[in-house]
Amino acid sequence: MPVLIAILGFVTAISVWYWRYKRVSEAADEVIDLAKTAVNLPRRLRFLQKTRKNGLALVQDPRDAATVLMLEVAKASGGLTLEHQGHILHLLQTELDMEVQEAEETMVNAGWISKDAPSSQHVVEKMTQVIARSDVLGETERQGLYRMMINVAEIGQPCSPQQQALIDLYITKGGLAG
Repeated sequence: MPVLIAILGFVTAISVWYWRYKRVSEAADEVIDLAKTAVNLPRRLRFLQKTRKNGLALVQDPRDAATVLMLEVAKASGGLTLEHQGHILHLLQTELDMEVQEAEETMVNAGWISKDAPSSQHVVEKMTQVIARSDVLGETERQGLYRMMINVAEIGQPCSPQQQALIDLYITKGGLAG
């Protein structure tokens, strides 16, 4: 009987120590998870701040802004057609030196950026501000964008009054008038 009590005591002691070890191990895992969360917190907060912004406020690249402008001009004629999309992709590749995949991604991104905008005029004003603030775009490049917008507007039909109004707004806000 004393041997049985000793074995039972030994097993109980091992069980208690094993339980304590598991609790300490779980606590250590919790601390590690907390540390990982704390390390990623600044990145997560930046992402949350970006998601709260309007898509237009996120645009900083003038090539993205130019793509949004061309899409808005195309949509002003009554809707974005496959012919418009193909021509804009061609312009992105030839005029802005983008690879095919980059041009397609830029088109998709540009469509997402302007989808919730209150009006085409608002979009053109915001994107023209991005173009005007750009250090890499001079007068020649802004004139080139103007020609691309005209090119897009005249696909399949003459430039509509709505399209011309958007192009005129770009000229005025972009400082190209005169």
